[in-house]
Amino acid sequence: MRIKRIVSEVIDKVVESKTWTVKVKNLNHGTDENTDYIHQWETYMGHKATDCANHDCQNENEKPSLVGAHVIKSKDDDKSWYICPLCAKCNSDDNRGDMTVYEVDLAPYEDIKDL
Repeated sequence: MRIKRIVSEVIDKVVESKTWTVKVKNLNHGTDENTDYIHQWETYMGHKATDCANHDCQNENEKPSLVGAHVIKSKDDDKSWYICPLCAKCNSDDNRGDMTVYEVDLAPYEDIKDL
């Protein structure tokens, strides 16, 4: 029974964490031409990126090309850089507004930059 309870608690935490959202904004710091952050994000996360992380993405393409976008949390004291999968439209320099993403979709830049 103890193992069943522990497994149930872990599942509850995973489900709960997927519902936590956070506001982020693009971090326009230039491009690292020789770095493919989407693949580093996938390696770090252990799964393939399939959708733009922006909940309000207006990209009409069902399977947009994704990039590993540099973002920063909008309304938080945490000024760390993060990588998350965004379509090119959401990652453009023109997109300076807040975006809502699941917090679990944020990979700390410091953890993945050398993968």
